[in-house]
Amino acid sequence: MSIKPNDLGLISEVTLSQPKIQSIEKGGNLPSGAFYQYFYKLLDTDGRESIFSPGSVLIDVQEELSNDDTISYYELDSTEAGVADDKLFRIEIEDIDTDFDVIELYAVIWESLDSPTIYKVDDYSVTGSTMNFVHSSLDNNINIPVAQFMEIGIPFTAKTIEDRDKVLAAGNIKQTKFDLDFDARAYRFNSGGDFDLFDGAKNSTTFSTDYSGSFANIPEEADAINPTNYDNSLDIYGTNYSILNTANRQIYQSDGSTVGGEGTNVSYTFIANSRIGSTGSDALADDSPVDEGYNRTDERAAATTFSLGNTNLDGSAVQYDIEDEFTNTKSIKLNALVTGYARGEVYRFGIVFYSKAAFFRM
Repeated sequence: MSIKPNDLGLISEVTLSQPKIQSIEKGGNLPSGAFYQYFYKLLDTDGRESIFSPGSVLIDVQEELSNDDTISYYELDSTEAGVADDKLFRIEIEDIDTDFDVIELYAVIWESLDSPTIYKVDDYSVTGSTMNFVHSSLDNNINIPVAQFMEIGIPFTAKTIEDRDKVLAAGNIKQTKFDLDFDARAYRFNSGGDFDLFDGAKNSTTFSTDYSGSFANIPEEADAINPTNYDNSLDIYGTNYSILNTANRQIYQSDGSTVGGEGTNVSYTFIANSRIGSTGSDALADDSPVDEGYNRTDERAAATTFSLGNTNLDGSAVQYDIEDEFTNTKSIKLNALVTGYARGEVYRFGIVFYSKAAFFRM
């Protein structure tokens, strides 16, 4: 019998899939007026454990369910925290590594901004590569401090390992730390495959001429401001880079047509998904004040599943159950999946690097 070196580590190398919230139902004891997200980790009886999985899509749960076809469009609205403690979740996890014996399910619940409550729901025996779970109550769930949840194991080597009361204790530990040389910047081009960058003093440089068309030549400390971030770019920079100016706007990858951006190591695109804005309206003089002046978008989904184009570990498309959901962001599922970014705001993203054994942070 051969044993791989990685199998001897306390932190095992494993690729983890994203949990999927299949349905939200009434009949449990979980509160509405909160955002929910699920994670898991894998363990075996020899003491090995994985890192935490990616989180499920963050879902905003309201008092009424958007797939309940007895509920009208107007009855779905925001719910205060702690209202209607009657929800349960059905969660599916695919591509589970069956070399492990135990799977631990975790719930992160946001009832207020920046203050999540984290629970270990339970642990279960691994019975196959796809498993389904029901989370219906916080009874017997174990509250996990945020700091503990965010802890990430760091691989180490030990000169000695001793048995202390049937527990292995490592001594003379050596940890590896190093600086990461990685350029995570990405830039947005105009339709001609070029772009201008501005600094905080409104001085401009051009990719093709000042940097010879090479990302490597852009200084690490450059402000690298994209002028299309500002609708009033004409007033700020003396040139109209507005999103409405098709000649000058800088919103593409280097091909000048794919909406997104790219750099030395990072590229991105935007997923566009059209939603119906109105299927009718109610007169302002309607007898019912609840309905006055509303455009309705009360059409329900004809299909039972929906895909954004993201894939499972085996390469198959991730499918989300949207049966009987409204076809717009009144659906709590579609709201979680297709809500994007706001016009006029600037977003910045960070990157966390990890090995299959443990994370390290940049």
